[in-house]
Amino acid sequence: MNFFKLAGFMLLLSSASVLQAQSGWVKEKGKAFVKSDWVFFRGSTYYNPEEVALTTTPFTQATWHVYGEYGLGHRMALQVYAPLLRWNQFATTSPAIGQGDLKIEWKWAILQGKTPLSLAIAPELPTGRAMAFARNLEIPGDGIFLPTGDGEFNIWTTLAASRSFGRFYASAFAAFNLRTRYQGLAFRHQVQAGAEWGGKITPALWFQMKARVQESLGPGRHPELGFVRGDATAYTGASLGFWYEFNSVWGISVEAGGFFPGLVPLRNLYVAPSYAAGITWQLQ
Repeated sequence: MNFFKLAGFMLLLSSASVLQAQSGWVKEKGKAFVKSDWVFFRGSTYYNPEEVALTTTPFTQATWHVYGEYGLGHRMALQVYAPLLRWNQFATTSPAIGQGDLKIEWKWAILQGKTPLSLAIAPELPTGRAMAFARNLEIPGDGIFLPTGDGEFNIWTTLAASRSFGRFYASAFAAFNLRTRYQGLAFRHQVQAGAEWGGKITPALWFQMKARVQESLGPGRHPELGFVRGDATAYTGASLGFWYEFNSVWGISVEAGGFFPGLVPLRNLYVAPSYAAGITWQLQ
């Protein structure tokens, strides 16, 4: 069973949606994995920074996302997460459209073998439209900022371990997001932890189940930053996805996931199911 191939699937099954998978496997030298997917979300239940559920006009976000992973050798791989097009819109506004924030990740294999352990460092660049504006369709001259990127530079550091069990695998990870500032306003740092389980159902069909929890190091200092910049956001989330290989090069994937009250309170985010579908390409 090629778990290096599986590692690529785990990383990009939902890389543009609410959850991103992590694993201890690192892509071997010269091997590559690319995925292009669309992710859709629409919800009207918003948990504010005080953890109170509010009902608003429906908010929609759609993202065209491309993920790439390439093995560099010497136990290292390069991974790129690129939201090339993001669409944000309330039911009462025009859409705010633009690219999202680019994440570039360097991943090292600390341990290899049956229980691989990896360390990843991922700067996230403020390449999105931090001031994307949506017009109010009901009130002329009025509107709201719906940025396609959060406007700040931040760095993710992730430690992940995995283990295979015949046709199946399990992974666990912990991560820290060092956030900086937007227009002089400081964001709260974030911590994440999660676990995954998956494997092969048939020779061509994979499945994956993920669970994740995120918490911020303290309450948000600046409520005016808005939910779209993710300050002090907290959640427990889960998802289920499938990946089908047509051959050794091409495949398709689908996923559904969402947030729910769990290990931490829901804070500063919309809660509704999200759905993703994409195509994959790999170089063995």
